[in-house]
Amino acid sequence: MIYKSQKFSRLRKATFESRLVYINKIVLSILVMSLLGCSGIEWSENEKIKRQNCRGEYIYRNSNESFYKIETPLHTPRDPYPWEVEETREIGKGGIRTHGTD
Repeated sequence: MIYKSQKFSRLRKATFESRLVYINKIVLSILVMSLLGCSGIEWSENEKIKRQNCRGEYIYRNSNESFYKIETPLHTPRDPYPWEVEETREIGKGGIRTHGTD
């Protein structure tokens, strides 16, 4: 037989545990949101600094000026690959014979 005091103590214990789980979930979610929310600030600050430090300069040069004289390249024929070389050998009687045993 369960007395009323035992029933209420079990009920209080169950509600306390459920409240504790609920509080843990809230604390954990606040912690995760704060960590995820702050992760993009460093990246955005770096991008902002890059944009501020970016500078462009004009190139002061005339169209006919050049620092190096560019020579016209000479054509050098390439060496043929081994399979491109045609070997003309005649096949004699010895090349057709089989080399088996009698």
